[in-house]
Amino acid sequence: MTLLNYSVMELNELRRYVLSDREDMAAFQAYIDRSKEEGRMISIGPRNSNWEEELAQKMPSHHHPQEQDYWNEEIEAEDSAGQKQLLQAYLLRIYPESFYGYDAYLDIPMTHNSDITKISSSRLNKKWEVVSGPAESSIRGFFRGDYAENNPPAWVFGLRLIPG
Repeated sequence: MTLLNYSVMELNELRRYVLSDREDMAAFQAYIDRSKEEGRMISIGPRNSNWEEELAQKMPSHHHPQEQDYWNEEIEAEDSAGQKQLLQAYLLRIYPESFYGYDAYLDIPMTHNSDITKISSSRLNKKWEVVSGPAESSIRGFFRGDYAENNPPAWVFGLRLIPG
């Protein structure tokens, strides 16, 4: 295959080709160049002293600018059998609108049962259904707001608001 042929291939097609023929350096270089042109790849110079700030500006955010974080929030969790229990969440993050398909994000200590179908907060007067999870979070420490105890991994859930 010639470089000219690489230029007419769709980028995802070229990516598949590069992954299937890892020895074709011309195809690999064409993929790198086109990925940069289309904004799918960013480059930062190794001698750039502001590389962290530059990277943060170029990377998409996984945070909504108006999200609200509730640390150690008391919630009520309902399991698939309809049983309810009060839990203390590490973090309940609420989005002002649907964000990546979720209205809220929750993580709880793994010491709790992960068979959860609904979450409610009487203080916030909100109720959610679980739409993803549980998934194990390996993030530790201050991410969950507890600087002293270095919290262990948690169950992570994506939530959708139940109108009401």
